[in-house]
Amino acid sequence: MNITTAEGQALNRIRANREPGNVYTSFTQAAMDDVMALHPHLNDFGMGLPSDDQKLPADAKAAKLSELREVLAKSEAGVVAVINWMRANLQPIKNPLYSSYGLKHLANDDIGYVTNGVFILGAIIAGYTYKIQYPNPAFGVSKRSLARIRRARREAKQ
Repeated sequence: MNITTAEGQALNRIRANREPGNVYTSFTQAAMDDVMALHPHLNDFGMGLPSDDQKLPADAKAAKLSELREVLAKSEAGVVAVINWMRANLQPIKNPLYSSYGLKHLANDDIGYVTNGVFILGAIIAGYTYKIQYPNPAFGVSKRSLARIRRARREAKQ
């Protein structure tokens, strides 16, 4: 992948923000802007557009993508909630195996509803490894962490 100077600078700022065990108590829009600049298809829906919107003419698709990116860019509170939840609950691993869509459903039970795009943006900023897949990137989180969350929820229901 060819990275422009601006993209490289954004990536360096994102990496500098990733301190092990860091829980964000304050957050800037700049980190969100950096990730969104690196991933031009990232929007409130996820990566790319919903399948129904793929049938639209090119100008309408571009307008829809722009609209969904604007919504995502205004979702700072949700992104911070995702970052803090992931850092508190999910041990990172190198291999991205778990879909953003499934992970966001686990998070929703604890932090309230967030969209797939908000979850993806928060997870990338939080420093989890990922593999771009449309519309749901995979993230590197420990299977044991997921099992611990699910077990705790089952026990809470009993």
